[in-house]
Amino acid sequence: MDQRDARFGRVSVAVDRRAGLVEVSGDGVPRVLLRRRQAGLRWPRESTGARDDARLDLLVDGRRWQVAPARAGLTRRSHRVDARRGDVHLRLVPSTTDRSTLLRDGRVLGRFRVVSADGAAEGTGAGVSARWRASAAVEPADAAVGYALAAAFGTGARPWVVGFVGNLLRT
Repeated sequence: MDQRDARFGRVSVAVDRRAGLVEVSGDGVPRVLLRRRQAGLRWPRESTGARDDARLDLLVDGRRWQVAPARAGLTRRSHRVDARRGDVHLRLVPSTTDRSTLLRDGRVLGRFRVVSADGAAEGTGAGVSARWRASAAVEPADAAVGYALAAAFGTGARPWVVGFVGNLLRT
């Protein structure tokens, strides 16, 4: 799905859930592939179908990056995903129920939101929108990796107390 990014122009995000593949490309960003290495147990919420870093490959312009999704427990922070290459450390961490913040080396770059074609918040694999912090020096690779992580792992997370109370009410 193509989107228009205010800083980087056209950005295309393609998701193939069956293959466990997310591809990002565009006019002003490098090509990024985030893929599941092998078949097996799938996490239904993630487009790649895995939160195990040993089963994921992240390639930015053909160069391998390390990707490390957290275990996705009770807290929003437990849904974070880290990506590293050399001295660069990117982190996508939920900041509200439907948005996640992208940080580079601890500094906020912008916020991502996964949306459907009609603009409603949705799970992974739909369109991804980004809003960049005006003062942030966002590199094209930062943006492309952010789009890939958001499409693959989703954005936002409910506060743990909401999930806890919801589970109590269901039992």
